[in-house]
Amino acid sequence: MWHLLYRLPWLILLVIISLLSLLLCNPLGHRIQLGRYTLAQYVMRSWAIFACGLFGLQVSLQGRLQRGPLLVVANHQSWQDVLVLLSIEPMAFVAKQEIRGWPVLGFLVAAAGTLFIQRGNSQSLNMARDGMHTAFSKDRIVLVFPEAGVPLTPGVGRFHGRMFAPAINNRIPVQPLAIRYLENGRLSQRSRFRPKEGFVVSFFRLLSAPITQVQVHALEVMDTTAGSQRNDLARWAEQQVRTCYDPDNILDHERASRERPV
Repeated sequence: MWHLLYRLPWLILLVIISLLSLLLCNPLGHRIQLGRYTLAQYVMRSWAIFACGLFGLQVSLQGRLQRGPLLVVANHQSWQDVLVLLSIEPMAFVAKQEIRGWPVLGFLVAAAGTLFIQRGNSQSLNMARDGMHTAFSKDRIVLVFPEAGVPLTPGVGRFHGRMFAPAINNRIPVQPLAIRYLENGRLSQRSRFRPKEGFVVSFFRLLSAPITQVQVHALEVMDTTAGSQRNDLARWAEQQVRTCYDPDNILDHERASRERPV
């Protein structure tokens, strides 16, 4: 509980910073180039670093993330994945439409250039693919969570191939990322949604949580060719991510079963 009391004043500061970030992440902010990044990208990364600190997330990158144009595919553990990955590198996300309605975070990820997909809507999927093409043409990194949501059981879920098609069509390399949340050296399920838990409840629960180590493993890059098959790429990327998990030695199965999300 003391974590919550200590962090509440910083939460107010985060809200103020978020409002300023929205002002700077306007169309002009995306046009002003400052070295590798635009002004908007610098702002979003700084905001994400501050937000990770607020939630007690100690993020470390293992390996090297290749520069864009690049398709990054990562396993999905929590809504905090967005904060974690933005703190490492400005990326364009492909995310479900529901995130747009989340308080503060929805507005900010939209300002970062997130491409939203409405489930079951082929038009929104086509628009997201067009947005990926545009991002690749600007040498940007695009990130997708090919599990199509947080898996119901702990660990890595099946990677679906449909979002790999834009990378194949544009001959864009693919790099998998493995995200691991750790408590005392063991995989943690704390950041995942609990049964019947909404975003706001999860937000304040994690705001009061102790320090969590987050390891992001940047894995082998695969170049795509005209003959690449999206399902083959999906299976390869999934296997790469699975190599970073050792359930028998790291995962606390008893605790995971109690905290299994819906």
